Amino acid sequence: MKIANYITNLLMYLTVILTFSCEEVVIIDLPETERNIVIEGLLTDELTSHYVRVSQVVDFYETGSFPAVSDAEVFVETDAGEVFRYTYNPTGDSLLAGYYFSELEYAGKPGKLYSLHVKLGGLEFTAIDSMVRVAPIDSLSTQINEHERANAGADSLYWEVVLYASEPPEVKNYYFFNFYRNGQLTRDEITDVYAFDDTALSGSLDGLASPVLYARGDTATVEMMSLTRRGYLYYFDLVNVLNNDSGLFSPPPTNPRSNISGGAAGIWQVSALSRKQLVIK
Repeated sequence: MKIANYITNLLMYLTVILTFSCEEVVIIDLPETERNIVIEGLLTDELTSHYVRVSQVVDFYETGSFPAVSDAEVFVETDAGEVFRYTYNPTGDSLLAGYYFSELEYAGKPGKLYSLHVKLGGLEFTAIDSMVRVAPIDSLSTQINEHERANAGADSLYWEVVLYASEPPEVKNYYFFNFYRNGQLTRDEITDVYAFDDTALSGSLDGLASPVLYARGDTATVEMMSLTRRGYLYYFDLVNVLNNDSGLFSPPPTNPRSNISGGAAGIWQVSALSRKQLVIK
């Protein structure tokens, strides 16, 4: 999948954060600095120019999206001492405001540690994540969701994609899923986050049906990424925040646990990736 799809994915994360922020004030526990920073980055095992997004938290009463930060120094260091430097929005595309791309294409390797460094105005934010192997997707099939077909409108979205893969049983595994319809990242609900552990998946990936529905003729793409426990906990917390109804008996929302030190919010995600595609017939 193209870099633009990954960018769309990260934008979606920021969208859902803004969604719950509009319902209730969420105070980010950051030290007193001139700028409160959000950092989101993704490194996969695909040979490409990877990215990190750096933005600034706006005041609750301000309108608009998070302002982009364009004056940071960003680089990634491997446990073998390799350094990959990132350049701010090299194409000058207005849609890529806040994005830094690696100057060289590179691919992460399972079993390796990757350290993210973001230096900004005398501050340094760091994060470390390791790449865990991911089970390859063996195949995809389709099935009809009879309930959805009975209630389908003109869009005829009632086909599910079913994933088959052999999950390694000897270790605890964590996964993040993306579903695309005709090349566009798609979710059943805008606030959905598809991160799971072995328990939620009952220890098996075989026969896992997509939450996203498709129509005949659609091209369906499924991406399965590995997560470390720290990465999974970030998304676990995010889901809890999104599902908090702010009722009398609901606990007050707290910020997702970040793996970024130095006072920034967000996540540095290092993931091996498996991808399959089929056309709904």
